[in-house]
Amino acid sequence: MHINVHDLLTEDLGFSRIFAIEGEQPMMLSLTLTQPVNGSVKMTKLEGERLAISGRVATQLQLECHRCLRSYTADTNTRFDQIYASRPAEDELPIERDQIDLAPLIEQELIVHLPIKLLCQPDCVGVPGAEAYLSEKSMKGTL
Repeated sequence: MHINVHDLLTEDLGFSRIFAIEGEQPMMLSLTLTQPVNGSVKMTKLEGERLAISGRVATQLQLECHRCLRSYTADTNTRFDQIYASRPAEDELPIERDQIDLAPLIEQELIVHLPIKLLCQPDCVGVPGAEAYLSEKSMKGTL
C-alpha cells in the first residue's frame, strides 16, 4: 500500500490531504485477510520532509480460536497515527523514493488491537471431547 507523497512534501507547513483506501489487499506476514482493506488516511505536512499520518481502516481477518482451534473470520477496524520522514528518527517510519508504505503500519495496528484471547464466539466450549478427557484426568488425580 504505497502512496506517492512527492507533491505533499513540497506543500506549505500544515497542508493536509485525505486519501481513500479502497479494496487494498496488502501482503501481510502475520495476518490473513479475508476481505480487502478499506478506510481513509489524512496526511499533514510537518517541518522538513516529514508527514503526520492519521487514519482508520476496516477489514476482515482469518483467525484461529484459542479454545477449539477452529478457523474463523472476524471483522475488525483500527485507527493509527504515525510520523513518516525522509530521515526518520527512532519512532518515525521512512519516506523512501517519495513514497510511504502503509502496509507494515496497518498490520502492526491490527495485531495490537486483537484481543488477547481469540475466541470464535464468547461461549465456545473448546475442543470436542476435551471436557470428558479433563474430567477423567481430574478424577484420577493426574491433572
